[in-house]
Amino acid sequence: MHIPKLTFIILCLTTFVSVHPENIFGRWVKQWVSSSFGIDANEPLILKPFEPTIKNLNTITLIPTHLVGENATLSVAKLAHYIDTKAFDEQLYLELRTQDEISKMWHVKPGITLEHNDTVFVYSRGYAGAEHPEKPNEDGKRKQRGMCAIPKRGGSVVVGAQWLKNCIINGKCIMFDYPDTRSYFDFGLHNDRNCLDTIYNKLTKDTSNIVFFGNCRGSKALLNFLAHSQPEHVRAVILDAPFLDLVQFTQEIGKNYGKRIPFSKDIAYKVINYWHPNYRLEDDLHINDLKLIPKHIPIFIGHLYHDALVSDKLIKDITKVLRDSGHIVYLLVIDDANKSHSRLYQTPPFVKAVNAFLKRHNLPHEASLAHEGRFLLNYAGHTAKNIDNWYQEGFPYVYRNA
Repeated sequence: MHIPKLTFIILCLTTFVSVHPENIFGRWVKQWVSSSFGIDANEPLILKPFEPTIKNLNTITLIPTHLVGENATLSVAKLAHYIDTKAFDEQLYLELRTQDEISKMWHVKPGITLEHNDTVFVYSRGYAGAEHPEKPNEDGKRKQRGMCAIPKRGGSVVVGAQWLKNCIINGKCIMFDYPDTRSYFDFGLHNDRNCLDTIYNKLTKDTSNIVFFGNCRGSKALLNFLAHSQPEHVRAVILDAPFLDLVQFTQEIGKNYGKRIPFSKDIAYKVINYWHPNYRLEDDLHINDLKLIPKHIPIFIGHLYHDALVSDKLIKDITKVLRDSGHIVYLLVIDDANKSHSRLYQTPPFVKAVNAFLKRHNLPHEASLAHEGRFLLNYAGHTAKNIDNWYQEGFPYVYRNA
């Protein structure tokens, strides 16, 4: 999620002009924001709890396979289009190619399909702003687009496939879509927790081996779920760019994208809260809530050094609370100027360290990557253990990716 400065300024202007629908400039800006963010200012608001089901969450199961059925294989873009249009049957196959051009095949089935006591990975995605997936090119690939190009239906596949492609996930995987309309989006609070409860409760009928992974809002939703639902059958959790509450999140937006705008931090909070009225600050996640997370669950945190949306201090505080309350926690901090917020799944150090983490906790992993990542995992464990030294000069626990 990258927010250009011009985008920030126009989003602020939109909020102030939106109360004057007859204003031509106001109508133009609202239309621009709608197309850029997936926010429809004219959408009727239904401020009530979302009632999730396996079906309305667009839930799918991806099963690794070497076999291909009668139907041709699909690209990620085409699969997302099928999910969006509900043109779906049980003979869909997704083909992904790793960076080494190794083909990986996944059998895609609607809903949740497991055998008894399978180990299953569940992806919790970030915010999705596009109303529909971008129409695939003739070669099946998506065009590059700007912020919030993730579709509301099928968005979990668009991003989650990158975790599969990069060999972070090496087993059966569940993907689903949170409700990201204005009426329901609440930054990882009640509606998102209810979605995770629905997925988890369905899974535990067949298995007690569940691994959750997520990024940005998906990481925050997972922390909320772990703290307040306290699931017993979670084997591990992998988080990229977690945060706690909207105030902290918008302060970073204001600080990094509105440096020359007076009161930019306060403006950012008020603007985003205005566009998402289902959010309630009083219900948000507090750092002490993390102490409620069951202590048998090992937690791996990936953080981009000087992330523009999640501060180093917040990650330090989250790790410290988890460590001090007796949790098994790893923190891998990566300094990479070529990467942006919640994109660590694209970096080899993160991929290798996560595989080493999975191996250490007896979970499905890629053996060669786990072997290469064993020192990185030790590095991450050492960082979490010595998190109090974060502010010392020459802090040695940041991995600098060349």
